[in-house]
Amino acid sequence: KELFLLNGLKYEPMEEIKSYNEYLKEADTLNEQEKYYQAIKLYEKAIDVNPDNATFAYNNMGNCLSRIEEIEEAIQAYKKAIEQDYSYVNPLWNLSLIHNRNKRYDLTIDLYEQILKIDLILYTLYLFLLFPYTSS
Repeated sequence: KELFLLNGLKYEPMEEIKSYNEYLKEADTLNEQEKYYQAIKLYEKAIDVNPDNATFAYNNMGNCLSRIEEIEEAIQAYKKAIEQDYSYVNPLWNLSLIHNRNKRYDLTIDLYEQILKIDLILYTLYLFLLFPYTSS
């Protein structure tokens, strides 16, 4: 820095570029601390570093966006996570929660069905929890 200033040059420090996993870990920590806006920025950086394999970053960013009531943005983040890895049930589940809150039960049920096709353990839980309500 001093060398720049002595030569009359403007000093601008370079931004440190981290790996996808480093950004993801830091963002997850901020998310756990309920520092959602800061976490979102780091999830975005993780996505920038590895845009083609950012399923976890999109899902977790969606969670942050949902918690700060940025519902449309959360929906888009979950959809991007689903596009990248259809077998990862967390964004499907998180998206179903949003649709359920918005009383879009048709979309909620569609997502439940998608989840159940992926995870048979969840299917068993689904039958156990919902059977009493559907048998009347």
